[in-house]
Amino acid sequence: MELLDALLRKHGGDTSGAPRTAYQQGEPVRELVRAAMRETWLEFAAQQQRARKPKSFSKASSTDVDALLHCAQLQHVRGEALAPQDVQIPAGTPECDSFVWEQGGGENAMTPELLKYHQTQLEKFGVEFDKLGGFEMHDTHSKGKLIPFNCGGRYFSGGFDGCVAPYGLNQESVVFQSRIIYEHKCREMTTTDKQQAIVELLGAYAYNSCPVLLDLTNGRTHNIYTIRGTCVYVWKDLKPTQAYILQARHLQAADRLRAALDLQLGQIPEEEQRTMRHVQQALAPVIGGAAALQEQLDSLLPFMAPEERELVSQDLVRSWAQGADFTQPPEEQIQIPALSLPATPSFYI
Repeated sequence: MELLDALLRKHGGDTSGAPRTAYQQGEPVRELVRAAMRETWLEFAAQQQRARKPKSFSKASSTDVDALLHCAQLQHVRGEALAPQDVQIPAGTPECDSFVWEQGGGENAMTPELLKYHQTQLEKFGVEFDKLGGFEMHDTHSKGKLIPFNCGGRYFSGGFDGCVAPYGLNQESVVFQSRIIYEHKCREMTTTDKQQAIVELLGAYAYNSCPVLLDLTNGRTHNIYTIRGTCVYVWKDLKPTQAYILQARHLQAADRLRAALDLQLGQIPEEEQRTMRHVQQALAPVIGGAAALQEQLDSLLPFMAPEERELVSQDLVRSWAQGADFTQPPEEQIQIPALSLPATPSFYI
């Protein structure tokens, strides 16, 4: 009884000891159960919200990278050791020049020029751009967090500076059909940059139907990442000619199949299909935040008294909005959805 009185005091119940009818004796218990259930579910919802709050690619730590690779059952290997032939330069290959940064030019300001530079170098190796059956260079550096994803309950979000995709796609579709993605740095690459690149690569694989290359570059040296089988390959400190011949071979592989607008998993070579299936069994794109909020409301509100539902709904929507990404351009911002409330369960009627 002392424990019951303590709980009743916590939740505003009557502990005066005055005589009660059978109904009155039962009512505090019902109120106690309601309050306890409300408290438990709100704490559960808060835990879910904290767990789902994504970490930016640029904030990923070595611990995050290790956890992601373990979750996806991937090994991190050196491309120059296991596949040196991929960056060998045949005799007579045209040389690629380094990119020249303008004085004071930052990564965002110089991205359009860098993307033109990438295209020019790839064209030296026969990659066709801006025509049907070829490819197109897309500037995505201001498009916000394009590829949020989840791996084993860890949520990450971010984007990339630009990408190569089949010619003719709208900007909204390139995340699902990107072939090469670019991450630009105006200085020497740091350990943090390299950690970001691995997380970014995994995000791209969560959305795509065929293998992707990521080029982390300052325009002078290139670190190129991809996934083959159960390994994340990285070729470090490549010279421009090595980097672009590797990229051109990637785009022209499989009888130029990668220029297809709607390339599906079943169309790519079996070895690549095994890679994609292995990676995507652990990675999931995060799409539809409003739907997730509705699911949370549907699971929680039936346990609330009708008079409490509005307050609980406001708490959840406020918590959801605080976790949403409002740093994107206005047209990319998530809008708080129109939500429906679940029906009142029979024990409240």
